[in-house]
Amino acid sequence: MPPESGVNLQTGNETAPPDVANGGKKPKKKKKDGGASASPDGIADSGSNVRSNFGVGQIRIGGYIFARGDLLRIDQTTVDSTGTPVTREVNTFDLSVPSARFRVDYQSPWEWLTSQLEADFAGRNVDLRDAYIQAKGKRVAFRMGQFKMPVLAMQMESPWVLPLVRRGLIHDLTVDWLDVAGRLPGAMLTLREKFGDIKPKLFLGVFQARRFVEINDDGSRDTDLVRELSLSSQKLVARGQVDIGSVEIGAVYEHRIGSPAFSQLLRLWTAGGDVTVNHVFATGGLRIWVDALAGASWYELATKPVDGDYATFVTARALVAYRFGGVVPEAPYIEPYVFGGVFDPDVDIAADLVWEATAGVNVGFFGRARVTLQAEMDRAQRNLPPGYLAGVDPDRMGLLVQVGLAY
Repeated sequence: MPPESGVNLQTGNETAPPDVANGGKKPKKKKKDGGASASPDGIADSGSNVRSNFGVGQIRIGGYIFARGDLLRIDQTTVDSTGTPVTREVNTFDLSVPSARFRVDYQSPWEWLTSQLEADFAGRNVDLRDAYIQAKGKRVAFRMGQFKMPVLAMQMESPWVLPLVRRGLIHDLTVDWLDVAGRLPGAMLTLREKFGDIKPKLFLGVFQARRFVEINDDGSRDTDLVRELSLSSQKLVARGQVDIGSVEIGAVYEHRIGSPAFSQLLRLWTAGGDVTVNHVFATGGLRIWVDALAGASWYELATKPVDGDYATFVTARALVAYRFGGVVPEAPYIEPYVFGGVFDPDVDIAADLVWEATAGVNVGFFGRARVTLQAEMDRAQRNLPPGYLAGVDPDRMGLLVQVGLAY
């Protein structure tokens, strides 16, 4: 992932890049009495985080909160007085707290052994996000617990690091409906080397799969972990990447398990690649994410001739953000950004594309607090397989405002 990545796969932390925190220089070791540096979520650390030493290691806490307002124009289907379904365009406005994260990082007395626990308190129930233990050497690291699969860089980024208000429709279609990637219980081996400015890395992981349970009242797809079903209930993933200065190039293969129904598990192929850029200038910074993904899918139109093969989906996305200011933590900054993507659910079918377009701007204090204003549009063509989104029309336009604070 890029230097400003939300999940550092080498260390198991979510960190701000050395070039942001220290003007491109190698970060200095943190003094015991604090001092400005970066914490594990790309969050500026002014020394206010709580740290405790018990003679058995060190504990540090942190997290962030987002509060949001959504003004949306969507197509809504209701039943009229005669019992006839009627679709009409409606405007809605909602206030929410989409995320309220709390994280505890533990550094054991042994430098090579760490752990992390993170939960989100924004929903009705506490949602466990990360919970893992990691042993890290100079060239090899091993992690076991629950964490994000090493698939595409944009998927692995922390919401705090991404300039977007939310990850978008294509992310939802691939992760929530096609069972690509995800945050799952698993084990991962990391191998890395360094040849001057060239740093190759290889991530090999095995993760417990999820299977379909039901469609919720809001139309979302509910899943649960596969338990006691077979000896091969795991997803396999391999990601290779090369870091060259502020540029990262990655390629990934996921041998995933998809679940069309509760009692059905399918072995499906997935392959993709990405390029990320995180370059800091004297007065600002440029961040770019570009990725593409393809794989097998069980979602097909009922009118498609039966051929005995799964459909092949293809996606492509790009996110570009330029930051004015914010070259050190907590410095004022303004960051406009644009994002777009296209999703083809079946390369054999015409007029089935899904696309999304977003533009916005962040204003605040880099790594500590920000206000985001974002405009977005989602559209789908008439032949989108109805299995996606439980048949709900994804077309919408939105204007969102979000405030965030890291601690």
